Amino acid sequence: MSANALVAGPVDTSSSLSGTGVVESVSDLCQSLQSGSWVAIGLSGVGATLDVAAAVVDPIGSLIAAGLGWLMEHLEPLKGWLDDLTGDAGAVLGFAATWDNVAGAMDSASTELDRLVRTDLEAMSGAAITSYATYADDLAQRIRATKDSATSMAGSLRTCATVVQVVHDLVRDTLAQLVGSIISWAAEAVLTLGLATPVIAGQVSTRVSSLATRIGRSVTDVLTSAKSLKNLIEALTDALRRMGTHLKSHLPGGRGATAAATPTPRHPSGMPLSDGAPRSAYDQLRDPHISPSNASIVDARYDPFGGMTREEFLATYRRSDSTTPDGWSWDWPPNNGAVPGSEVRRAVTAEDTFRLDRIGGDGGTYFSPLDTPLDGRALPPDRLNYTRTEFELNTGHETVKDGLLTIETSEIAPWFGQPGGGVQHRFFIGTRELTQKELIDGGLLTRVGTTG
Repeated sequence: MSANALVAGPVDTSSSLSGTGVVESVSDLCQSLQSGSWVAIGLSGVGATLDVAAAVVDPIGSLIAAGLGWLMEHLEPLKGWLDDLTGDAGAVLGFAATWDNVAGAMDSASTELDRLVRTDLEAMSGAAITSYATYADDLAQRIRATKDSATSMAGSLRTCATVVQVVHDLVRDTLAQLVGSIISWAAEAVLTLGLATPVIAGQVSTRVSSLATRIGRSVTDVLTSAKSLKNLIEALTDALRRMGTHLKSHLPGGRGATAAATPTPRHPSGMPLSDGAPRSAYDQLRDPHISPSNASIVDARYDPFGGMTREEFLATYRRSDSTTPDGWSWDWPPNNGAVPGSEVRRAVTAEDTFRLDRIGGDGGTYFSPLDTPLDGRALPPDRLNYTRTEFELNTGHETVKDGLLTIETSEIAPWFGQPGGGVQHRFFIGTRELTQKELIDGGLLTRVGTTG
């Protein structure tokens, strides 16, 4: 390297906002939203063939239905009632226009930032100026990413408006066809003195087949589309939140603006160790973390998805559940998670010694011998970050002395992509299974402490 003072060294053109990958994540998610790939294909042209068949066998009913459909679409209060039932596509388009306005404002902000920086730095040069310009460019890039997310939201809402219109038209046509068919069938039966009953039966069968097929497929497609859109929006929200947190920490006065970020500690498996705070199932599935209390029972080769992709895993072990906030729950194994035939139930005695632990909260009923490996427990990935607690069973309790407390011990069956093979315990008084809380409140179980 020359010692000549006139020779300048290399200029670092990166900034504190560079290289996080968050902008790329936002961009990818925006493209997914704007592409409309989350919309089920079947939402276009559903049941058209059967509608034609219905019109052929019952032309009078179809004509009446067309008139009724027009009335519901144009006359109040029928139109208002229909919108209340199925949703108003026009209102959804209004929401889309609002997001377009947000995108326009963000686009103007990024353009103005670029202009101000170029104007302010026009006559200036040097390493510090280059560094500042790079920082400003990165900041503008993040504003544009936010603009893109607003644009994608507007686009997805316009697609949603189409979906709402599909549902609207489906309900309108179904009601109109049913009423039209009833009028037609009644008139036909009266005019023929009942002789047309066999023909009417065929018309009923055709119309019911048409409507059932159309409604069933459309409802399924709407639900599938809604779930896909929900997952994409949740992922975009998380990416924007991370981008905002990172940006705030590097702005003047922001938390962490001068301090170097502390790297997240990692488990030998490669997964990050959490700080012990609760994480949502969505976050755990997207980026599994391990609770410090579970670190010692997770093997370095542990795979939270059992060799499957996340999508394959969810398709295998997730089921719809309208009673949960997310609309789904885990599909737990049959036979209470036990290998069939391995269950042994007996009375707990004063001579028994149990060192147990459990991953989960007070409402659970399954325990394992202390430090049973996680893959032997065959649990879903979100349980990686659940707290594991050690317990001792009070075998001197009166319930034990009276022979009332029984324990069922069994081998854990493979499930959730894990081999199982560990041991699980469940406690009963008579036929009633006892929860962790009931065992603790009753003095039968003592909490030793959090493991790890």
